Amino acid sequence: MSQSRRPLCVAILAIVLGLGCRELPGNPWDELPADAARLAVTPARDSAFLRALGTLPVVTGMPQRVGRIIRDSLTWRAAWDSVFARALSGASPPLPAVEFSREMVVLVSGGQREYGGRVGINGVFEGTGGLFVLVLDGFPEARCSVPRQPGEDARLPTPVAIALVPRREASAQYLNRSGSLRCP
Repeated sequence: MSQSRRPLCVAILAIVLGLGCRELPGNPWDELPADAARLAVTPARDSAFLRALGTLPVVTGMPQRVGRIIRDSLTWRAAWDSVFARALSGASPPLPAVEFSREMVVLVSGGQREYGGRVGINGVFEGTGGLFVLVLDGFPEARCSVPRQPGEDARLPTPVAIALVPRREASAQYLNRSGSLRCP
């Protein structure tokens, strides 16, 4: 290589390496304060609540992305009815019992999804700045086909997730992390 081309090649190599080593955007869950502690009800209570929840519908009456902290029975009834408003099964199952003097419900909706997916609550934490809800937003890989149930053609999936945690009065921040889901 001639001496005149060497500085040009070094400059191009430095640019290419610099672009290839660029830091990726941070994980939103890294925003969790160092003093954050996980909130959880007893395992027995959590298990009973999850059994009462049963299977949440794929198609719900919650087409927008939303996060809610529910601290009273009227709001819980309205949210439960919204979850089942567009379910193919028709009627909603019995409302799971919550002791609102000691507990609260965290609900997240992933919004309407043309290609399916799920949403989950990966934990609720309390720390400096209030409550932090870690939300995992899963989308199917591009090669996945989305199975549809009979009669569901016009109803796009609108996944929700619900968790029961000890009652706190602080406001909540929702830290969302997206990822792809493997095909079933």
